[in-house]
Amino acid sequence: MASTHLRLNTATLSALSRGRYRQFVERVIHHLREHFPHRCPPEGGWAAFVEKAIVIAEKHGFETERKVVLCCNLLFVLGLELFDGPPGDWPVVILSDASLDADEKLKRMYEKAYAELRRGA
Repeated sequence: MASTHLRLNTATLSALSRGRYRQFVERVIHHLREHFPHRCPPEGGWAAFVEKAIVIAEKHGFETERKVVLCCNLLFVLGLELFDGPPGDWPVVILSDASLDADEKLKRMYEKAYAELRRGA
């Protein structure tokens, strides 16, 4: 009797992984468009921006989908270069604080970003 179980090889698993990744990118794009409707699409297009933002988020320890999306929000509003400033800049200070976990870093970054945006408005 032939097996009815799906046999997954490396190529199949990789394809499934790529599919899930593409779905996540699309969900983030939808989220950004929904929550920031008056902002223009990023230079290079939505997908390119989100893919860059995901890499930046993961590089800084934001690994869950929720944390990546929160990080994408910050990067969308304040720019992809947000975390690349000189050592004294507030994003770098917060990200380099080893005493903070990822949730606390995001919380503090949101508080500081909000204050900065209000001051600049």
